[in-house]
Amino acid sequence: MRFRCFEKGCRKGKSRVICILDADGTSGPIVSSAPFLRRTLIWVYKRPDFVEALIHIYTLAAIAYGEYAIDRE
Repeated sequence: MRFRCFEKGCRKGKSRVICILDADGTSGPIVSSAPFLRRTLIWVYKRPDFVEALIHIYTLAAIAYGEYAIDRE
């Protein structure tokens, strides 16, 4: 759905606008939820291996999302 809206907006204003898509990143999902952020900060102390894996997963997802957006252009 995000890509359809993005593509429609870019096509509509093709000659007048620059279209930018945010692929989020490594910490966006974590810091966007206060309860999740609190829990993650506890995990940083108690389970740093888990936090590292979580950030790695979010990073891979952001890269895939960005690559998909580039390929759609």
